[in-house]
Amino acid sequence: MSYLRDNWALLYFSIAILLLAFGYGIAVGKYKIFPYTLIDNGIVAARDWNENAEQYARVKPSKHLRTSRRAGAGVSRYQPDLAYNGITLLSGMWNETLGIKLVNMEGDLLHDWAVSFNEIWPQAEHLNFQPHDWDTNIHGMWAQPNGDIIFNFEHDGLVSINACSGVNWKHPIESHHVVHRAENGNLWVGDDLRHDERDERFPWLIPPFHEELLTELTPDGDIIRKLSLLEIIYNSGYEALLVDATDHNPKTADGWRGMVTTTREDITHLNDIEVLSSEVADAFPLFEAGDMMLSLRNLDLILVVDGKTELIKWSMTGPWLLQHDPDFLPDGNIMLFDNRALQRNRLGTHGSRILTVDPVSRDVRVAYQGSTADIFFSSQMGKQQPLANGNILIAEPDGGRAFEVTTNGEISWEYINRWSDDQVAVITQAIRLPIDYFQLSSAQCN
Repeated sequence: MSYLRDNWALLYFSIAILLLAFGYGIAVGKYKIFPYTLIDNGIVAARDWNENAEQYARVKPSKHLRTSRRAGAGVSRYQPDLAYNGITLLSGMWNETLGIKLVNMEGDLLHDWAVSFNEIWPQAEHLNFQPHDWDTNIHGMWAQPNGDIIFNFEHDGLVSINACSGVNWKHPIESHHVVHRAENGNLWVGDDLRHDERDERFPWLIPPFHEELLTELTPDGDIIRKLSLLEIIYNSGYEALLVDATDHNPKTADGWRGMVTTTREDITHLNDIEVLSSEVADAFPLFEAGDMMLSLRNLDLILVVDGKTELIKWSMTGPWLLQHDPDFLPDGNIMLFDNRALQRNRLGTHGSRILTVDPVSRDVRVAYQGSTADIFFSSQMGKQQPLANGNILIAEPDGGRAFEVTTNGEISWEYINRWSDDQVAVITQAIRLPIDYFQLSSAQCN
């Protein structure tokens, strides 16, 4: 009897342990408690390795490649009578090398800048690891007429190179997404600071989390100031934004002071900064020259911050999803790239759109969207440039192309970054410039 009693006790104990483990597993998934983050990060890493095995094996830069949606290479469509004439600066991956190209309307190469992260930073002590060149990306750039280009290695560093791709200066900061030139000639870039411990300035936020910074600097690389996006949000009384429950920014309770908190590291995902110029400020009755427009992708949110008080004076959420690159237009509207993608559903059933928003009435209008016959969709990144004739130049990274559309939605110019018969490489940005913008000579770099 003692033997049976002991075995029944062991069986009951084992069942209890299994039930506790099962219950705790449900709680981990529902309330995202330990070890949810470890498991989630492991799943993300496994998926990443599965999708990008060729990249990590250094067979090809698969993170920069997408399935081709259309035929053609280089300039595949061009209607001179409809397109806005000029030269076009393109950033992306070219023949296994990151770089920037300058092409004319026919697609002829006028100049190129090739860059290698490892040549610029042989020992990247500001990062946790030394990335391969394929593991970096050019995202956000600005060009000077002498051929200098200032650009971000996305989250890996800010660099200025000359017309011959030589380094003028560099900053080991986690700059990303945007290099915006303000009316006073200074530049603005997004920056990033990771917190692994609680910060008393930001109640409710559970580490690890990112404090994004608005960094102002001169074209010569002198940093003038850094503004904290989280401080702007808290000082403006908008901290409730940081615990908003959305598909890409879930909230949970960890019991700290009994408050609802977010465990998402990338809370805001700042992806654009634009300073309102005096040239178009009169068209915006709610704003003044010097005000800053910010795009917070993970909150589907656009903010305008007072340039003097550094407090939020206007905000609007949606109907866009994971938007990029809002621009002040001369007519008093705001234009933006509506990726229209969910973090967990990148199928893009409805496609991306270019929208315009009246900040006074908050009316939203579709300026351009594709069709099933001519798909326009990018789940990530994406930029547009309003042109003087009313056309729009669009960089569609997932489509591996840059293209120009008229006010009637007709494609007047298109450039495809062909990689292979069935793949294209991403184009992260396209900038249309006047034909005489640069003073460059092909011989100067020989």
